[in-house]
Amino acid sequence: MGTACVPSSINIGFGCNDTTYIDTVVINSLSQYPGCIFKVIFQRQECKVGSTLEDVTIGDFQILEHNCSQFSIDINNNYNQSIWSSFIINFETSMWNSIRDYLIALKVTGNKFLCGQGKWFNINFIRASCYRYASGIQRNGLAISTKLSCGSQCCERHTTVCRNQNGTLQITQNDVTNPFNIDCSDPPFLTEPPVWLGRIEWITSCKVTCPN
Repeated sequence: MGTACVPSSINIGFGCNDTTYIDTVVINSLSQYPGCIFKVIFQRQECKVGSTLEDVTIGDFQILEHNCSQFSIDINNNYNQSIWSSFIINFETSMWNSIRDYLIALKVTGNKFLCGQGKWFNINFIRASCYRYASGIQRNGLAISTKLSCGSQCCERHTTVCRNQNGTLQITQNDVTNPFNIDCSDPPFLTEPPVWLGRIEWITSCKVTCPN
């Protein structure tokens, strides 16, 4: 769940108390895989300061299972064609966007975070800068990908959300990691993924995957 990069306690200097959750969420909104269902898990920490700010920090997600035959085909085809990095970064960007939308729908309700009134909702997505990827076979026979953190660095994506007077959302997103400073050669700090499903087919070398 990317927990190696998420501090055990979040302190942004406003005296907030953070609460840790483990979310297991069904994602069925990936445009490149219409009709497919992915069950993912991630750690979420919430920090609240009155009605002014709600700050949520999440670790990286892991796929628990899926029913997507095309995703299974793509895992094997893209690895065999040595274009895995582009494929997996595009997939993970789409998955992150869906998780972001899930958190926004969960938290930004009614007039709780109005633009121009000093009220906002902030998501910090913290993940390892480098990963090895492993592919295995699920119980249903479909290929699945999981991750092993490597190196010793982390990177972050920050998203700030508020609601305009007309009801639309104003979403600002930025990466806070310089990609040229990332080094994947350090010893791994998380050597086993949280979930192994089925038999392992292959494992990649350590790759820079952040920011994306």
